[in-house]
Amino acid sequence: MIREAAALAMVALVSGCATHAVGPLEAEPVSTDRLYAFQHQPDGPYGTITLLRDSGFTGAGCDQLVTINRQKAAEIEDGESASFYLKPGQALLGVDTRGICGGGLKEEVVNVEEGQIYYFRSSIDTSMSLDLSPTIY
Repeated sequence: MIREAAALAMVALVSGCATHAVGPLEAEPVSTDRLYAFQHQPDGPYGTITLLRDSGFTGAGCDQLVTINRQKAAEIEDGESASFYLKPGQALLGVDTRGICGGGLKEEVVNVEEGQIYYFRSSIDTSMSLDLSPTIY
């Protein structure tokens, strides 16, 4: 009985540390005071990059700095999302952790096309490794 309770407690503890994906309808929008660039739809054709940050215990105390073409675009917290409007062409999307969290800069090249929406997911695993990857929302 004690072994079963200990095993159950361990499973609950480990699963409580993992982050989970947040969809665009679940995510809270980033506060406007933490959105810095690419917030207005440009004149003419444009595409949209939406970044979704996972929710969960791991890394929750650390903001992530979002850059586009190495320009500060936003600071995003646990369970939030932000959208950025860019003219067609190649863009470099970057995410880096702020504060005590490790992880380091992660970047992805996005070939922005007119009228397209590109979703990316930012997550931190239990070893504090940052990941930035395309997602299918």
